[in-house]
Amino acid sequence: MKIRETSKNKRTKYNHVSPVSYDLIPESEREQALMEFAEGSVGLEKCLRAMWQTGLITHACCAGNDYDYKVAYIAMSDDVDLFSYLSADLINDELIKLEKRKQKQIIRFAGLPEKKEKLMLLLANDILEGKKNNEELIKEKVGKEFPYSWIRESFINKLKMSNLSKEEFDFQLRGFELNWIMSYGTQEEINKILPEFREHTRIINERLLDNYDINVLKR
Repeated sequence: MKIRETSKNKRTKYNHVSPVSYDLIPESEREQALMEFAEGSVGLEKCLRAMWQTGLITHACCAGNDYDYKVAYIAMSDDVDLFSYLSADLINDELIKLEKRKQKQIIRFAGLPEKKEKLMLLLANDILEGKKNNEELIKEKVGKEFPYSWIRESFINKLKMSNLSKEEFDFQLRGFELNWIMSYGTQEEINKILPEFREHTRIINERLLDNYDINVLKR
């Protein structure tokens, strides 16, 4: 599924860092604003169009098409009843993440570009179909992390773009794996890697101290 060219849409009249209130967009310019917010994504454009037509006003959004592994998202105030429109197919997809925090609710879309587009098109269809009886599914989904396999793959992609030596690449990747186990592993898994985690942390702290000393000497 092709994503339209985005360069001409970035940092335009409505698509910039500061959030723009929907109520402050003149009705005659809402189509322009929608196209700019969509950043060339067909899926995000259809989502926004369906949401605005239904009275579900967004706070911010991102097409996630700057690079393959960037996560797309749509954010809105927590008093906007978006989650009740989500189908079981969308909720149960492991590359969908639902968040509620700081008076906001956010739906995030992971995956490579074609996958993100399909998920956003599914959301647009869900909205047009109306509300669902999905309270229990939503309760289980909110706050659930993306799968480890996807997050690890995304992290590896980021490392590959950093032009690291093989030794540094392996060190950074192992650090990611150790930190994941410390955050989400069982107590047995944590106990098993704890000595290695402490040694890895020691090396990082040593590097930070060395860099600090060098920067102080340069002043």
